[in-house]
Amino acid sequence: MSKRDELEEFKLIAQAITPAINCIKNTLENHKIDSLLSLTMSADGYLSMNIHEIKDIQLARSSNNDVLRVEKYESYEVQ
Repeated sequence: MSKRDELEEFKLIAQAITPAINCIKNTLENHKIDSLLSLTMSADGYLSMNIHEIKDIQLARSSNNDVLRVEKYESYEVQ
């Protein structure tokens, strides 16, 4: 794929996901979340989402065949 084709494809993807981005932004505002939200996902269903001010909790899915799960972690300092 040429650089021009990559740019056009990227622009189409950005346009298609803009409503979802705006929905996430509005949800953060409604819940008075001031920190960053990180979202990583792939077309095969993998998803990882965390809100930086809410420690040790994430939303996760490993594939399209899996369910979305809220996962809470405990961490311990190694001395």
